[in-house]
Amino acid sequence: MQQKLVHHGIQCTTGYAKTGVLGVIEGERQGKTVALRADIDALPIQENNDHDFVSKVNGTMHACGHDAHTAMLLGAGILLNKVQQKLPGRVLLVFQPAEENSPVGGAIPMIQDGVFDRYQPDVIFGQHVWPDLPVGEIGIRSGPIMGNSDLFKVRIKGAGGHASMPHQTTDAIIVANSIIMNLQTIVSRNVNPLDSAVLSIGKIEGGSRHNVIAETVTFEGTVRTYRSEVKEEVKKRLISIVEGGAESLKASAEIEYLDGYPATVNTPEWAERIRTTAHQLLGSSSTLEIEPSLGGEDFGRFLLRYPGAFFWLGTALPNNEKQKPLHHSQFQIDERSLSLGVEMMAQAAIDTLFQLDEGKSEYDK
Repeated sequence: MQQKLVHHGIQCTTGYAKTGVLGVIEGERQGKTVALRADIDALPIQENNDHDFVSKVNGTMHACGHDAHTAMLLGAGILLNKVQQKLPGRVLLVFQPAEENSPVGGAIPMIQDGVFDRYQPDVIFGQHVWPDLPVGEIGIRSGPIMGNSDLFKVRIKGAGGHASMPHQTTDAIIVANSIIMNLQTIVSRNVNPLDSAVLSIGKIEGGSRHNVIAETVTFEGTVRTYRSEVKEEVKKRLISIVEGGAESLKASAEIEYLDGYPATVNTPEWAERIRTTAHQLLGSSSTLEIEPSLGGEDFGRFLLRYPGAFFWLGTALPNNEKQKPLHHSQFQIDERSLSLGVEMMAQAAIDTLFQLDEGKSEYDK
């Protein structure tokens, strides 16, 4: 990536959050700064595709499309560099690592390492491949488009013993089972039905043998919400149910609750900029109304500091039976979407620079 940027005459610096890269395209006219961000990391998933560009790293694959994001941002940078002399300002190409590494992520470490010390973005954009949208459609909305994504880990400590003498033990499996069932009441009985929340348990471990009462059980899960007030209520109730449930069954509980990525909340003005740019490039039917997702996205941390927008790029395969969801070992995209993603990022940057420069976009002149 760094070599490609240098090859095309784009100045860049490295070392942000260890492997992050910043490219800078400086217009010949003075003006504002627009940042375009792509995430570059992969997932610990063994790829199960048979095309000619499968992952060469065992147990690791780009199952969330970050390789496509990287390629499209590089392509957008090459296009923008060709019209560099016409730009009223500059464009930052932000290649961010560790997006999948919640709750730490890569956005904050990049900022801490000085990625924006020299140039502060006036606006920042990011895009994500989206297999639920057909090629040629863009998912965009004002306000929340992605949710808060927290994670928690619980360790239940009971008292082990022989399976034939349960009265002499405190069965950690029974305790964990009771707690997990009661946790499901949080969303159904403590959250306003008009709000959105999800609490899911994704991992549980306990026991060593069929005739041994388990002394300890651990389980892990995630909490997804939009509103911070809902997030805090779910967090409070989760801790209360775990601690109270363990105590009521003569066990103890250790809870590690990790506040993850904040909700990705689009600035209305710049969400509308994406919508307008998409209409110009792809037609007026390209941005049908979408529902937000409770998936988490580290880009939300950039939007806490800088105005901007995050949008979804339609990448659905023509054959729906072959389409797999994000984070699946056979995830693929329709590669016809790549050129559209390149055009969207490049044109959105140009339109935004002109809008910031004169209060209107190049299209509106």
